[in-house]
Amino acid sequence: MEHIASLDVGTNTLRLLIAENNPDSRDFRPLLFKREITRLGEDFSKRGYLSEKAIERTIESLKTFSQLMRSYEVSRYRAVATSVVREATNGKDFLKIVNKEAGIKVDVISGEEEANLNLRGVTSALRGYQGRFIIFDIGGGSTEFILGNIDGPYEVVSTDLGVVHFTETFIQTDPPEPRELENLEAEIGKKVLSLKHSFLERWPDWQGEDCLLVGTAGTVTTLASIYLGLTTYDPALVNNLTLQRLWIEQLFHRLKEMRALDR
Repeated sequence: MEHIASLDVGTNTLRLLIAENNPDSRDFRPLLFKREITRLGEDFSKRGYLSEKAIERTIESLKTFSQLMRSYEVSRYRAVATSVVREATNGKDFLKIVNKEAGIKVDVISGEEEANLNLRGVTSALRGYQGRFIIFDIGGGSTEFILGNIDGPYEVVSTDLGVVHFTETFIQTDPPEPRELENLEAEIGKKVLSLKHSFLERWPDWQGEDCLLVGTAGTVTTLASIYLGLTTYDPALVNNLTLQRLWIEQLFHRLKEMRALDR
């Protein structure tokens, strides 16, 4: 069997998936999933470029990922970079360093391609669901929204609603002050309202009641892990879990009073 890999260079997190590919059935059997928080986009909102320390942290983790791919005898891989590398003034220099020091060729993808890749991943886990949905992928530097159904997207929107970007812009104290959270919520509210209007232009008969909201990536899976009381992440338990809005609101009010270290 052929071993293949995918690698995601995100604003906050690196992810590596190595899988066994069955060319006859087109099925994949995961062999290894590894995640490293390297904070590549640290202070990017203030500087507009990737800091030397953030690059060094990320390169070291990518070297480890490269060694893992060799040990698993990976024959094909695709590595992609998203929001922060797209926007950083030294993004191209970073990619050259990665190629030289870690031996990994990384492609920078657009927000739209990122969203479409999310769509393919999520729909593979929603087999049997025939209704409409909105997928949201909260990243460190951006959040992608996809309005569609199992047959494909109606609308794909990439926004700057990234957790690292917004935290650095709005949150200066620990724990955050009420005014900081109010300003943050107001800005998010404006952008989400604009997004809703965009969706309604594309899909006039939609009011949201018949639509499944599907979250992907670290923020949502962390919420799911908290809900389940997991100490070790288990995707088999997290995938397709339903979280109620009331529980999320209660958790938010509890966490906002805590210091970052305690959270």
